[in-house]
Amino acid sequence: MKKTIITIICLVACAGANAQKIYTVEECVAEAEANSSAIIRAENAAAGAEERRKEAFTTFFPNVSVNGGGFMADEGLIKIDLDFIKDINLGIIQGKEIPPMTTLKNGYIASLMALQPIFAGGQIVNGNRLAVVNAAATRLKCDKTKDETRLNIETYYWQMVMLQNKLLTIAQIDTLMTNMHKDVSAASSSGIRTRNELLQVELRQGELRSQRMKAENSLRLLGQLLALEMGHGGEQIAVQCVPQHTLPPSPIALKVDHSDALAANTDHSLLEQQVQASQLQYNMEIGKN
Repeated sequence: MKKTIITIICLVACAGANAQKIYTVEECVAEAEANSSAIIRAENAAAGAEERRKEAFTTFFPNVSVNGGGFMADEGLIKIDLDFIKDINLGIIQGKEIPPMTTLKNGYIASLMALQPIFAGGQIVNGNRLAVVNAAATRLKCDKTKDETRLNIETYYWQMVMLQNKLLTIAQIDTLMTNMHKDVSAASSSGIRTRNELLQVELRQGELRSQRMKAENSLRLLGQLLALEMGHGGEQIAVQCVPQHTLPPSPIALKVDHSDALAANTDHSLLEQQVQASQLQYNMEIGKN
């Protein structure tokens, strides 16, 4: 019966006066993956690195350029006077005025050029390899951002759960202290208890109020931080007080092989990519010679 009452009180406290949505930890993570600005920037960076990798691959193909143009003039650019042949017996044009001949009045010009580098000191090959490494590293950074966001969300979430249960405990203790204050006050009035004992009870009630205020302020701050991680800036997030998942039966279930854990570590993979990128950059500098 006590467990049922505590659960009901906890859910009512989480709901709030405006009946706001109560999130589970998985819902918080899903909201962050869809709305978090940090994750969106990381995904855009990964997409940009992939496009640059595709762009670097085009350097294997010829570089084709096409130029074209045209011109129109009121008069020809070249004019030739034919009056020197007007006295020659040319049949129908004999004795007639011969007009000058013009050329290059209207015209078009076009050119096509294809440039294929045959040898560039390995810069093309190494440049493509470097683009592949950069794309992989950017994707790892995106995964790392998602992992860090999930870690922050789970940290804030369970801290909020802890504070909410702490508030429930404080509420129960406050109820006991209220009843105790009534009993001690009555006993003090009848002379059974001293005034000092009543003041000690009131001092304890003041400490409880201070602890409640600190817990409520911390809970409000964590809710805002959780909202920022989820991409819901300016909102107050409410979480479930009662954990919906059980812990593993034993920590041994979390144990993995050290070599496998190292290979799966994002920071270790990023360091390996950085080493490869540095070697490729060195090879490209050598290729410039």
